[in-house]
Amino acid sequence: MFVIQGGAADWLNIVVQYAGLGYSRLRGALAIDPFLATRLHGTSILGPSLVEIDWMSTARTVLFLHVAASLYRDKSHLDGHNLLQAGGT
Repeated sequence: MFVIQGGAADWLNIVVQYAGLGYSRLRGALAIDPFLATRLHGTSILGPSLVEIDWMSTARTVLFLHVAASLYRDKSHLDGHNLLQAGGT
């Protein structure tokens, strides 16, 4: 399965690096409580609203990539996004 998060997704509350560089202080009311979320590894947790994909992290069948891109650089961001979704080159 390949999922591209886009649009209004707040990546900082999807896969949370909660122990790094003052996360709670900087995120304020948006900060995720690490005791209410699924621990992924080290200091990473999965946002609690993603409970439906928790089984993938438990089974170790998911890999989260922050800021991934293809080699496509010709046109707009939306064209590049469409290319990724279509599995093109």
